[in-house]
Amino acid sequence: MKVLDPLAFAVAACRAAAPDAVEVVASADVDAVANMPLAVVQTTSPSSVRNGPIAAAANLVISVAVYDDGPDDARASEVSRSMFAGLVDAWRNHTPIAHGQFVHIGNDSQMPSRFPARLEADNVHRWDFTIRAVVRPL
Repeated sequence: MKVLDPLAFAVAACRAAAPDAVEVVASADVDAVANMPLAVVQTTSPSSVRNGPIAAAANLVISVAVYDDGPDDARASEVSRSMFAGLVDAWRNHTPIAHGQFVHIGNDSQMPSRFPARLEADNVHRWDFTIRAVVRPL
């Protein structure tokens, strides 16, 4: 039986959905400012779907924070909207991704929105989104 690795799946899915110039990582360090635009991906702990065999599919939330440096937040906005659309398209098109495949994306997912990053004085802008999903391991 395969068990989903939620973070590996989320990072792979976000890399597939991200524009080429975007670095997609699970965590960032002090050198992150040199790698912008940057998408930092996290997930909740997965839980088994109630109407199926244990571990056959998992409920999880993928959280993405997109950072970019520049005079305004236009590129961070565009990157986050592009990634969100790419993840939804992967679900709609039943696209297998490394480690798993989207089975469902919930209507309670949160579309990209500006997040006050407190770094704007340093020209770093942040946009966030979340995807509530059911994912089947491959």
